Amino acid sequence: MKKKLFVTLLFVLFINKSYSEELSKNSMSYGLGMGISGNNYYSGFGTTLMIGYKRDIWKDRLRLNPNLTIGNYCKGVNDNTRDIYFNTVNLNLSLEYDFLRYKTFSLNIETGGFVSISNGLKGIGTEFDSARSIDILINESEFINKFNYGAILGFSLRISPIKSKYAIKISPMNIHFGNDGFRELHSFISLDIKLK
Repeated sequence: MKKKLFVTLLFVLFINKSYSEELSKNSMSYGLGMGISGNNYYSGFGTTLMIGYKRDIWKDRLRLNPNLTIGNYCKGVNDNTRDIYFNTVNLNLSLEYDFLRYKTFSLNIETGGFVSISNGLKGIGTEFDSARSIDILINESEFINKFNYGAILGFSLRISPIKSKYAIKISPMNIHFGNDGFRELHSFISLDIKLK
């Protein structure tokens, strides 16, 4: 009986200590998603990886979110159109705001800016020439090397249990739009882990 009481007391003290600890305003964020990327000259579909840092700056509702997204995209691998393979590396700086919250759930909006580099290859195959409304055969490959910049707009659902160091963010729509018709549309699932 004394052992059970001792174990129960230790358990209660541990739970009380973990709930009474002050959680940090800083967190790391890790995400995985799918998306499309491109501009007026090329586009593709692929996967995206995100790693970032977050800082609560107002009442756990407004967060500064610098992050890095790396995407790998391709197009045209199953037909006679030009094969396109390219990567993008985006450096993003945005603000997240929880505009609607109910207990552990919140809807948030994200806005900010980005700079990025796209690198890759456009292979041979047919390409539609919109000026002449015909398909033309391309016999030479072209390198893709493009600097991009622009704005970010995103909407998401955030699940952040009270007193937990973890939060899950489901982002069905995160849009980048910028110079020369550059655009990216991502859908992400990410995990925020509060730092000590």
